[in-house]
Amino acid sequence: MHFDGGPLEMWSQWQGLSLPWGLECCKASFDQYATTLDEEHESEARNALRLAIVTGCPGFLKPTDVALIWDGVFDWKDDRRTIEDFDWLVDFLVHFRKSAARDFDAMGDALLALSAMRGLGSLTRQDNYLDAIIFAMEADKPFRLRHAALRAIFDARYALVEIVDQEEGEFREKLLKELAPALLSTTKPIAPQRSDDEPDAVFNPGRDDCYLRLIFTLAKQSDWRAHLRRAGHIERCTSLLGHVIKNSSSATYHSYYLAGILIQMNASGGYRSSLRRASALDSEPSNKESYVPTTNPVATLPAAPDTLTPPGFPDNISEQEWWELLKGAWSAMRWNDLHLETEAVEALPGIVTYTLDLLDTPSARYDAASLVRFVDRIYEALGDGQAKLDVKRLQDALGNKAA
Repeated sequence: MHFDGGPLEMWSQWQGLSLPWGLECCKASFDQYATTLDEEHESEARNALRLAIVTGCPGFLKPTDVALIWDGVFDWKDDRRTIEDFDWLVDFLVHFRKSAARDFDAMGDALLALSAMRGLGSLTRQDNYLDAIIFAMEADKPFRLRHAALRAIFDARYALVEIVDQEEGEFREKLLKELAPALLSTTKPIAPQRSDDEPDAVFNPGRDDCYLRLIFTLAKQSDWRAHLRRAGHIERCTSLLGHVIKNSSSATYHSYYLAGILIQMNASGGYRSSLRRASALDSEPSNKESYVPTTNPVATLPAAPDTLTPPGFPDNISEQEWWELLKGAWSAMRWNDLHLETEAVEALPGIVTYTLDLLDTPSARYDAASLVRFVDRIYEALGDGQAKLDVKRLQDALGNKAA
């Protein structure tokens, strides 16, 4: 085979051969095991899947490299698999959960491969798949297994909304009631970690990118929003605030999606001035996450209305924190071309409204000019539509302040 492209194109072509071949080898060996119960075939299936998984990123990574969880690509160009084509892989996952030969590494590999399904499986498999996901997210499971489950659910996020929007019945209720608490246990640290680089640190950039983008999508739907609130995700997102602000850079998305979540899920709470309380920005974020009971009244409020309400800043977020978070959100949209993503643009009206509300506060009064360049570039890049009109309102307000 002749390659004319660069390293990434070479990897893509190699992966397009190696990944489907590895999956086919795994399927063949697993089918043989199901027929013969020969443990050698079981081992061959496990090894074949592991070899398939390592093709997910350029280079020859170890199968346990965390880059495969957050950055791995587990489909290929012209991948025409249907949802039923993943049935055998769900069976593989369930086997290594339930059998005497329980293997968390094999389950993690299977969940990464199943992320390409972008759903919860066929009608005959979705119950077993959801059970395996919930099991994998339990707090006592190894971080790789929990994080692989988070990655699989992240890639299925649009299907999660569609199921709740369009279906009725036991599976829908089970999904809402069990997944929201499981998502919290898979991302919330069990105990303080020794360093910020540990997988279960309070803030893990890869994990929390997936987590925040997933919650951002789910929180747009009223039933999901109510269940996320009850499970404690407002508290979890708020606990990330200082870390997101501290680690905000032009290459990260966290600020934008966290701002979008907090705006969507803000159910009450009058305006909270930074002069009335100490901000989390006054101290360095640490790996010690304070315990906040999920019985907090905010966590049990009914779903917020689907239309945007006037800004009301919750008591546990200061004016200064909102301003720093929103500055990071505008920077993230500008430098990561989020204006090209329909879902991200849907959050712009709320972000504009909250930014406008802050412009005359002490936090923003002498710092508003820092937004001008970002807002101007975003306005220029947006296509015609309501989002552009909303950004124009902010652009004009910033211009008036500079005049």
